[in-house]
Amino acid sequence: MEKKTVVFKEKMDRNKIIACMNDLLDSFKAGTVCIQHGEDLVTLKPNAHISLEMEASVKKGKERLTIELSWRNDKEHEDKEFRIMAEEPVSETEDETVSA
Repeated sequence: MEKKTVVFKEKMDRNKIIACMNDLLDSFKAGTVCIQHGEDLVTLKPNAHISLEMEASVKKGKERLTIELSWRNDKEHEDKEFRIMAEEPVSETEDETVSA
């Protein structure tokens, strides 16, 4: 099977990014993700067990969030606790300091 790749990089308004992420989510729910840029097209068929890798960083005023999803048809999976939230969690140590 030949390798197919679509590369896309562009600065966009946050609302356009949200719409793009919603389209991606809808595609994952449907079980088929088609990515097209110009004449380049890649169709992906995510299976039930997907590997998620996220990296968030802040350096010299530049913030970055990198998300990588990958899967293979022949690998087992392991579920571990993971959360995404809008606010930073309060640690137990901070709770004790505030109430003291």
